[in-house]
Amino acid sequence: MTLWADPAKLRRLFDNVLANGIRHAQNRVLAAARCEEGRAIFTFSDDGPGFAPEELVRAFEPYHKGRRGGSGLGLAIVRTIAEKHGGWVTAANTAAGGAAVTVTLPLRRAEAAGPQ
Repeated sequence: MTLWADPAKLRRLFDNVLANGIRHAQNRVLAAARCEEGRAIFTFSDDGPGFAPEELVRAFEPYHKGRRGGSGLGLAIVRTIAEKHGGWVTAANTAAGGAAVTVTLPLRRAEAAGPQ
């Protein structure tokens, strides 16, 4: 199974998620990747304050700004790129405090895959 994606768009997706985590982190941002049931799952978490409830429901809306800085486009761009690649993105607060953003992208068999 292979992840077929536009490299420039995938880089922008990862850059935006990481920049968001770094902006809100107090001490660390963690990135993890795994493959499961034909999908690549990337989870980025930080030890910052997490999402306020009103931010969590609007996190992926264009021009919705979180707590500090930013344009309000980062997570909206992440969602758009994930969806254009047949995937999706979710955001949540972690049990230990902080936030987590999970990007799920489909994997394809090499013979059936190709640029989208």
